[in-house]
Amino acid sequence: MYLNYFVRPPRRGLRCLVCYKARSHEECEATGTIKRCLRNEQQCATDIRTLNWGRKEITKYCKQEAACLNERKQNPVDCRNNGPNKLCRCCCGSDLCNMDATLCTGSI
Repeated sequence: MYLNYFVRPPRRGLRCLVCYKARSHEECEATGTIKRCLRNEQQCATDIRTLNWGRKEITKYCKQEAACLNERKQNPVDCRNNGPNKLCRCCCGSDLCNMDATLCTGSI
């Protein structure tokens, strides 16, 4: 029997916290799950949507790097403090990095 020792096992993907429309980072951690991202999802993303001058919806998930970077370019327009609604987007590229609430505060 011939064994090929040069075949490497598939690389394990990034792990991110995943939650949808949590009202706080703490609620997201309490109700969310840890997900192993797909190979083409190299970033953990956090979207913080502020509605009606204060109510927050926090969504965290796996995301493709190019999409993450493109959406972050919108932060100067979308993540401004002079209106009732805003959307701030943050990305990071290490295991469980989106569990740290200080990395994405909802302001630019």
